[in-house]
Amino acid sequence: GIGLGGYKIYFVPYKPKFLATPLGQGYAFPFPRADQAHNEYVQVAAELGTFGFLVLLSGLALLAYFGLGRLSRETNPQKRLELLLLAGGLITALVHALPTFPFHLPASSLAFVVILGLAFSPRYGPFGDLTLRLRRTARYVFALCAVVLAGTVGTFSVRDIVADGYLLAAQASYSLGRLDLAEDQISRAVRLDFCPRVSLYWYGLIKARLGKLQEARDALRSCLTRYCPEALYLNLAGVHLQLGELEEARKLLEELLATIPPQEMAHDAQYYLAAIDLRLGDLLGAKAKLEEIVRKNPNYERAWLLLGEIARRRYLWDEAKNAFQKAKSVIETKLSRINAELSRPVSIQRYGELMAQKEMLETMRAQAIKALEELP
Repeated sequence: GIGLGGYKIYFVPYKPKFLATPLGQGYAFPFPRADQAHNEYVQVAAELGTFGFLVLLSGLALLAYFGLGRLSRETNPQKRLELLLLAGGLITALVHALPTFPFHLPASSLAFVVILGLAFSPRYGPFGDLTLRLRRTARYVFALCAVVLAGTVGTFSVRDIVADGYLLAAQASYSLGRLDLAEDQISRAVRLDFCPRVSLYWYGLIKARLGKLQEARDALRSCLTRYCPEALYLNLAGVHLQLGELEEARKLLEELLATIPPQEMAHDAQYYLAAIDLRLGDLLGAKAKLEEIVRKNPNYERAWLLLGEIARRRYLWDEAKNAFQKAKSVIETKLSRINAELSRPVSIQRYGELMAQKEMLETMRAQAIKALEELP
């Protein structure tokens, strides 16, 4: 293992390496990261590493040792039958954990703990003397440590709960377009969180939306070792691109494409790569990437806009006009669909998504109209 949840964090960097292996060649298609491992035991090994897996094995060994000991020492037939039934429940839960995840369900976890407590209860004999006698000084030291530990854990827990509340509030404010309020709320969430992950990602998104690109870049780059969804690569590459850091953007996009992401995400990455080529003066390289996008998705309006710009720079006026008109047509069709959906009740999250799309499309429509007017 590589630490708590590490297999999820490093999924994107690992995926191209896996796809390059003989086994990985059979998985050359888009597939998402797993929310869980294959079963409870693999989950523990993946999230807690070698040490956690050794603790798991030790716990199973101790359970078998003490359980068989209690059963062999019990002389009362009724109680021996009860112990066998309780052992059957424990074994069923442990076997059930091989193909699935019973301990992810509160009811299953509670049943396992209750059965375990009954099996080792005084009804079936003493389990041992767990009394620990401390002298006066040791009692004071122990009490002080307990108070400090409880206070520390409680403080972090309360701060984390409050941070989660600020995160949800910031997401709602962002969806409603209240970016200044969202910035204040997400800043509070990041400050309060013990180890900000999702809140740090949203901090970067909101800063980027406000045009504070350096802060957005720093926050999003920090997410590469904390919270690393595929969308992070696109958003961070977009910020690098706006800052003129073209090679950093290209590296992120090529790493994302090497994972064989979903088609829509792959098109976005190809579009950014075409924009980088255009910034570097490679018009033909950019055109080839954009034509590949519109061949697969004729309604990708951003590619048509950029194709029109490339044709205009090459003085191909008819080609530029056709590209800009196609972009305008696609944009107006999408705006009609968005307006129709906005006329019906939608969730706050969906409302925010639609408004962001509408704002972007209206900006691109204005660009297309202006470009058409400027053509000779």
